[in-house]
Amino acid sequence: MKKGHKKRTPLTADAVVGIIAVCMLVLGIGLAVKREGENPLTDSQSANSTSNSTTTTTTTSSGQTNEDPNHTTTSSECTSTTTATTTASPAIMVEVPYYTQNGLLPTGCELISAKMVMEFYGVTPSIDDIVANTFAEYTYMANGKNYGYHPNDAFIGSPMDKTSFGCFPPVVSKMMNHFLPEGKEAVPLEGESLQHLAETYLLQNTPVMVWATMDMQETYGAIGWYLLDSDGNRTNEWYFWPAREHCLVLVGYDDSNYYFNDPMQEANVSWPRELVEQRYSDMGSRALVVLDKVNRSVE
Repeated sequence: MKKGHKKRTPLTADAVVGIIAVCMLVLGIGLAVKREGENPLTDSQSANSTSNSTTTTTTTSSGQTNEDPNHTTTSSECTSTTTATTTASPAIMVEVPYYTQNGLLPTGCELISAKMVMEFYGVTPSIDDIVANTFAEYTYMANGKNYGYHPNDAFIGSPMDKTSFGCFPPVVSKMMNHFLPEGKEAVPLEGESLQHLAETYLLQNTPVMVWATMDMQETYGAIGWYLLDSDGNRTNEWYFWPAREHCLVLVGYDDSNYYFNDPMQEANVSWPRELVEQRYSDMGSRALVVLDKVNRSVE
């Protein structure tokens, strides 16, 4: 015997509409829940997020905090370093004619430097005339002792002899005063700081002859001799010649360096200020400038 089937009642139009409405309501609630879970930003929140993403906050070494919208570091130390580099004072330079001693006077750096300075003041003596007017004497042996003048009194040896020594400002000033124009005078200086010489004379367009060392190397006591006095009489005073002695023309300076016409190298060569000041001091802080006779100072 077959089982019987119950008769199904068909859905009315109102029932169908009701079912559809319920389904749409359920779908809407589901979407709202999903969006709430994503927590979308408001316009103001979005703007703040953009601002924060383009702002770099840095803490300076001094403990201050600066905001930099350009993603650049703005610590006080970095700013100070940059300022020192980009706003460094321009070099103070004096235009001085340049000559080399190479091939001319192998040990005559003092005389070639003097020639540069004399030409700066408009006089042009020849190398031969400069040498002829420079008092120079070799050391000599007597009674088993080596005797010679102090470099303040004579050029020791000959500037044309590569085995000779040199001289100090008083010898050079006497020679220069044979040639300088009327009203000008070469004046030896001793004991003044290099910074003072640069800031006093270069600012007045006055070059300065400076005694330091070759390539700013360390000096040391080399060969020595017993001194003759200024009249040539022998004494028992012993003198050590400072090795690597060198004379240059100071023509400029800036915050970091001094600039020289170096007769052994080239024009406008530079070394760090601290190094030059040390070598200048090692050589006894000796210098020479040309001044007006009536003034004797440009201060």
